[in-house]
Amino acid sequence: MTGGRSVAAKLAGFAAALLVVFAVAYGVGAATEPEAPPATGATTSTTMTPGMDMEHGS
Repeated sequence: MTGGRSVAAKLAGFAAALLVVFAVAYGVGAATEPEAPPATGATTSTTMTPGMDMEHGS
């Protein structure tokens, strides 16, 4: 069927094909994703409890 290719060679080929597919999909996604608008105003730390705030600008 496969011309005597070993299991390791089949797995290596499959892994290489997956890497190519993911690389192409990542590149297309990165190229077509719109830029986020710039943040306006001061940032807040509403999800941090006061005990977790390490006094970085508070």
